[in-house]
Parts: sequence; structure tokens; C-alpha cells
Amino acid sequence: MGNGESGGGKQPDGSDADAGRSSEQGGVETDDPVPGRKIRRLHEVATAMQTAASVEEIYELTVDAAVDILGFDWCAVEIATEGRFEVAAVSEEAPLEVGVQPITTDHGVTGEVYMNGESEIIGDVRNHARAEPTIEAFRSGLTVPIGDRGVFQGISSEPYFFDEDDLELAELLITHTTAALDRVEETQRLNKLNRATRQLMTAETHEAVAREGRDIASAVLNAALTVVFYHDEGLLVPMAATATASEVLEGPTPIEGPDDGSGESPRWAAMAQGETVRDATVDDDRWELLNVPLGEQGVLCVGSRVQGAFGGGDVVLAETLAANIEAAFTRADREQRRREQARQLQRQNERLDRFASIVSHDLRNPLHIASTRAALAREEPDGEHVEAIQNALDRMETIIDDTLSLARQGKTVEETEPVALSKVAARSWDQVDTAGASLEIVSDATVQADADRLQNVFENLFRNAVKHGSTSPRSHAPEDAVERGSTSPRSHVPEDAVEHGSTEPSPLSVRIGTLPEGFYVEDTGSGIPAGEREQVFNLGYSSDPDGTGFGLAIVGEIVESHGWTITVAESNEGGARFEITGVDTA
Repeated sequence: MGNGESGGGKQPDGSDADAGRSSEQGGVETDDPVPGRKIRRLHEVATAMQTAASVEEIYELTVDAAVDILGFDWCAVEIATEGRFEVAAVSEEAPLEVGVQPITTDHGVTGEVYMNGESEIIGDVRNHARAEPTIEAFRSGLTVPIGDRGVFQGISSEPYFFDEDDLELAELLITHTTAALDRVEETQRLNKLNRATRQLMTAETHEAVAREGRDIASAVLNAALTVVFYHDEGLLVPMAATATASEVLEGPTPIEGPDDGSGESPRWAAMAQGETVRDATVDDDRWELLNVPLGEQGVLCVGSRVQGAFGGGDVVLAETLAANIEAAFTRADREQRRREQARQLQRQNERLDRFASIVSHDLRNPLHIASTRAALAREEPDGEHVEAIQNALDRMETIIDDTLSLARQGKTVEETEPVALSKVAARSWDQVDTAGASLEIVSDATVQADADRLQNVFENLFRNAVKHGSTSPRSHAPEDAVERGSTSPRSHVPEDAVEHGSTEPSPLSVRIGTLPEGFYVEDTGSGIPAGEREQVFNLGYSSDPDGTGFGLAIVGEIVESHGWTITVAESNEGGARFEITGVDTA
């Protein structure tokens, strides 16, 4: 035991060390010369252990059996805790207390027994080279390992108190103890897993599922190295990892799948075969890994520095947890689809409300004008009435066209293709009455987009710039302006296009350029006041009394349908600048 080293064998005169021991302890007669009877009684203790509800109860039954059945004077169960042995149970007469930590787990013979897993008897600690007793009264002892949990020790104040029969019976007792501990700990871990799984199933995103799965695996399997890999387009991506895993696996980094599907890496093999794969190749074989498939969703990887640390019960727990993580991923997918459908339904309902408002309000006014003028025209034939009717009809046609366009743009983009900004911008420019404005491509890029709908974005932004852009006098045209229709970067307007000091309005310039994750469209006009920038994408909002307020609303719908983001800023010249980000660029 940690407080004195175990000894063993026979007395110096050759007599049985167990002979003459006869007393009653706790109402149980310990003088039993028949080993078979002791074995039967130990089996009865084993039955009692199998009904125990806690490890503490099992430790107490172990100590009681050693005293009452085996006739040990003093005995204790010591559990390895953070590099020291802690007394978990002790006989009544022993000079020890539960909870003390007398020695380290590498101390003397006790540490050797714990480390190598082999029992040992010491006949007399005073004549033993490796004995390091911590209590003077201890003279002989018997030490039996309890797996990787700790040790059991029988102690006596008499030398040569224990013999090989004692050791054999003690080992049988500890075999029963270990089996009972395995059962209780397995039950506790299953209960812990079940409780944690309820939390796991509430996770709403893949990332949340991975984090919960990582934490549960690390705690339940006592695995400092834990990674949840998610299968994403031919890669196993580490979605959640413990700090130890990131250090040992150097990242960890995504694992690319083999082209031939052979599953060369243990993790790919686990997912391809649908079976748990052991791997002991990390860090010079000092880590043993379990790679447990999560169906087609990925792989759960847990590791221990102890080779053989994961027994059959650990594998069952890991596979049970993996099945729950897979189910949680599937549930998260379903919830994501449900939330997206709910958002789409909400957007559709909002769009229907807007359309109803348009029909009831925006169309009613020009329709009333047309009806009134038609009535007047019947009474007073006049070209003025006919012109007013035609203007009202044109207004209604514009509103109807814009309404239909808005309805179409609200749909989510399903398919994209590589599109060069300069080419789609040039096509858009040709479709707009630019009123003498010029277009410049400052920088170009290829983006993944729906080409037709991207063209609609540019057309509406160009119309907005031309319609609302200022033509205030400038001393000269911007150096990098180009003539209308030109898309070559940095072409210059002739120096004499606007004389120095002229009060003539400077032609509006519209520029397109790239951003780290997108592109921008800006102009040299009067810009959009800061207080109005949040409203410009609202349906019906327009600073022009004759405007429908649909142009920028359509832009906003198309940007959102691509999964992009659009913001309004100010160009260097004080004009409007629209920045579109979150774009996949080539």
C-alpha cells in the first residue's frame, strides 16, 4: 500500500503464514482452513458487488471481504488520481483515512505493481531493497493491481504474514471487484451519454452538433484527443477538435479523399467501410486512435496515449455516440431546410403583401387619371386628354413590368456559372439610356452568378446613377473617365472636353471595380444621404416623385437570392457607391 510495501510468502520457520489466524470480525468467522469455502464466499461477495450502485460501494465490499473472508488485518483500496494514490476505502483498524494521498503513483513497489500490472508480496519491508514504507508499523504486505484504476493492498504489522494462497485469493477478489467496477462505470457512462445526447439533439447547425459531439466524446470516453470530421465535397473537414487534437494532428487539417475510393487514410477507410478503424500511427505510435464512421456525414476520431486503452465497452460507447451524432447532423439538415422554407414562405408572403399594396395603391392613381380623362375626352375631344391617358397607361405598364420583374427576382438562385464582370456590365450599359454618362471598368473579375440576373443588377444600378446622379459643374472631368460605352480601364477623356474653369456640368462617370470578396458600382453624382442609405432597397422608396421605387428593390432581391450582401457608401467624389460582397470569385 502507499503507506508501506507489501511482503509475502511463508514464515521463516516454513509454517503457513495463515495458520493460527482465528477471530471474529464483524460477526464473520475468519478461521477457514478450506480454500474452497473462501472461494465460495468470495463468489457471494461478487454477487453482492454486481448489485452495487456505485464504485464507492464496491470498494467498501472489497475491503470488508478482505478482512472478513481472507483474514487480513489492515487493507485498503487506493486509486490513482493526478499522479498520486488516493485512499478510496480502508479497513477500520488500519492507521489510514479515506481521502488521503500518501504517495505518488511511481513510489516504490506499489508504483511498480500499478505500472506493470503484476501483483507482488513483500515478506519484510525492512529486508526488501525496493520497499519504501511510509508508516513504521507496516512490516509485510500484499499488493494487487486494480487494472489502470489503482491498487489493493493488504498490510500487516507482522513480517511474513502473507503467502501465495493469500495472493491467489486476493487476486480472485480483485477480479470480482474489477468486473463490478466495469459494470458500474459502463452504466454511469451510458447514463452520461444518454443525458448528453438529449442536449446534442437540440443543436440546430452542423457546427453546434460537432461541438457537442466533441465535448461528449472527450468526457464519456476520457479522450483528450477528439475530432469530429465532417464530409464536405470530397474532404473530411475538422469541424470541432479538442486543443490536444489540434496539437497532435497539426491543425488538424482537412483530409482529402482518395480518387479511387480506396480509403487509404484510416478515417476515409472508416467512412468507406462503415466500420470502426483503429489507428496507432500518430506521433511515433504513442497515440491509439479510434476512427468511428458517422454514416456518410463524416468520422468521429478519439485518441489515447495508452495503447489498448479502448476496450470493447469503449468501442460500443463510441459507436453509440457516433450514431447519435449522425442522427443529430441529419436533424440539423432537416431543421435547416425547414427554417429556409419558413424564410422563403415569409418572403413570399411579404412579397404578396407588397404586390397587393402596389395593385391597390400605385396602380389605382394612374388608373383613376386614365378613367377621368377618358370621360372628359368623350365630352371634350382634346389631344391633351388623349396624351394624359397615354401617360397614365405608360405609367401602369411600367409598374406592371417592374412588379413582374420583382416577383421573378425573389426566387433563390439555383444554378450559377462563371461570369466576367466587364462583359455583363458592357451588355447592361448598352440597354440603358446613359444620357452622356461614361462607364469605366477599374478592375475586372470572374464571379459565380446567374448571368441574366446579374445583368439586371447592373442595369438598375446604371439607371439609378443616370437618373439621380448629379451633373454639377466640375473643373474638369475625372482623369480616369472613359467615353460612353467604353469598357477599357483608365481610358481618358480628351483634356479639352471640358475647359478649365468651365461652369458646364461634368459628364457623369460610372465605375466598376473589384473587392476582396466581391465588386462595387459607384458614380460621380450627388450620392445618397447617409440617413437614407438603409431605406433605398425598400420597395416603393424613391426620391423622385415620378419614380416607382422598384429599381433598387429589384437589385436588393437579386443580391439576396444569390446569397450576397449589398451596402451603400460614398464614392471619392461624393457620389453613390454600392458594394456587393460574399461573392464567389474565380
